[in-house]
Amino acid sequence: MLLGFWVMSENANASRRKFLKKVGLGVAGAAVAAAAGYGIYMYANPAPKSDLVIGASLPLTGSLASFGTVYDQTYKAWQDYVNSKGGILGRQVKFIIYNDDSTPETCASNYEKLITVDSVDVIIGAYGTLLVNAASAVTEKYKYVHVSPAAIGRPLYARGLKYLFHVLPTEGPNSALGTFKLIESLPADQRPKSAAIAYVDNLLGIEIAEGATNFCKQAGIDVTLNEKYPATLSDFVPLVTKMKSAGAEMLVAGSYPPDSIGIVRACKTVGYNPRILWEAIGVSDPAFWTNAAGAANGVLSFSFWVENKAFPETDIFVDICKQKNILLDWHSAGGWATCQLMKTAIEKTGSVDNTTLRDYIANNVINTIMGPIDYQGYSLNGVYPGPWDGALPQQQWQDEKFLIVWPAEVAQAKWLYPRPPS
Repeated sequence: MLLGFWVMSENANASRRKFLKKVGLGVAGAAVAAAAGYGIYMYANPAPKSDLVIGASLPLTGSLASFGTVYDQTYKAWQDYVNSKGGILGRQVKFIIYNDDSTPETCASNYEKLITVDSVDVIIGAYGTLLVNAASAVTEKYKYVHVSPAAIGRPLYARGLKYLFHVLPTEGPNSALGTFKLIESLPADQRPKSAAIAYVDNLLGIEIAEGATNFCKQAGIDVTLNEKYPATLSDFVPLVTKMKSAGAEMLVAGSYPPDSIGIVRACKTVGYNPRILWEAIGVSDPAFWTNAAGAANGVLSFSFWVENKAFPETDIFVDICKQKNILLDWHSAGGWATCQLMKTAIEKTGSVDNTTLRDYIANNVINTIMGPIDYQGYSLNGVYPGPWDGALPQQQWQDEKFLIVWPAEVAQAKWLYPRPPS
């Protein structure tokens, strides 16, 4: 027997009480009936499903803020898009995002709070190798899937963490390989003969320097300076002066956003004009052109994403970024792809249990705007690396535009070489 009644309005309360009295049930009687297995249900206003809550920590202030804000905008745009399509498993998506001020300690603390206080269903991983290094210890402890939208340091994924994944190829050592491919295309007498390598003292900086050193050796380029600098360094003039004194015709910098600006400005200050100037993180920031104070033209860096309409939701992602004025590059693409991956795992398993999600992600191919992501065997390079044998697309600043210059089949402009003096 199932006892049911409909609540149409507040005026129906009297009728409801009359009905309960008639069948011998008051409020207490209704409670007894429910306890005995009889259901009392409402058709007119069914209880809505709770939101599916996703937690994230982002560097919205501090040295990484220029890109942290891109992820913040991307997640909110993706949330709006998915909710307009009915959400996930019939639940509306809600992000809780905390600011970690670009500091590993705060980032780790934020994920602790998201998991233990906010009780989020799932999390989106931290941004950048340093922050992920700290946050992944927390997510692993609580067995929460941690998919990072941007952390390519290979040592992160060599620690045996079961719940840590990534959507970008872990090609830190190969970040500048595409530029060395460009050098190979030059006549021998036009190639740079010497190089200076400078890198910030962290996991990614060290990897980039190791890769560049190896590529220089293979190309017959003499490394006249190879120097590590602390993350706290703010005056790059002494370091750049050493590069100039060493006569290096090429500069490779394993740098982070403040360093990338500091190095190019120091080059201008001391009159150092290497024929090739390659830097790592921060170069794709639209503000780089302005912040470099006239020294950005010809600066090279890498990209992880080339627009490919064969990959799902690419057109939607591009249109939304343009409509909402979100930076359209590998940062926003990586953020969107991370959300796609989590949504697919949840829908395919019908669950937000993190162990269930972890097992699905680890053992299935998941299609995203970054390409098909495949962790089967959980290799370090378990994501789509592109068709260029581990080399990443290269971009260059040319007259206020940051354009792809390698590989040729996706290039938006010809490589500007040698770099114009600043």
